[in-house]
Amino acid sequence: MFDAQKVVQIGVVVKDLDDAMRYYAENFGMGPFALMDSDVAAANYYGQRRPQHNRIALCRLGPVVFELIECLSGDCVHADYLKEHGEGVDHICFQVDNLAEEIKAFEAKGFRYIEGDEREGFAYIDADKVGGMKVELVDYDMMAFYEKLLEEQGRRKE
Repeated sequence: MFDAQKVVQIGVVVKDLDDAMRYYAENFGMGPFALMDSDVAAANYYGQRRPQHNRIALCRLGPVVFELIECLSGDCVHADYLKEHGEGVDHICFQVDNLAEEIKAFEAKGFRYIEGDEREGFAYIDADKVGGMKVELVDYDMMAFYEKLLEEQGRRKE
């Protein structure tokens, strides 16, 4: 059952990842950032399998992970957001116990599953009708994922 208290991430789409990391680090003391190259061969994008390639930076922001996303190629909801709105808060992410069940539950309420990869453990729901942000659902521990990336990259936790 969906629990809105399990918010685990805020996702922001940016034009240039390096500039964005520098901006947030210099002006708000955010970091350290863990970097990730997200190259999904066949994500579900509006019901069709499409490749996408994004650069991602993650950092701890209190109890959630702050995500910066730079779209490099392919069709994805983040590139759509950037084209329609420019840089900004693209989504809020919630951890769920059963991704497939939650997708079905949101679809039963009239929401559309617009992108994701259930094998990779994520799905985007078109909840942007009010407030302009999508909802992402993940079935893994987002903070543990960030901390593992950070450790693998030899960066300090702060």
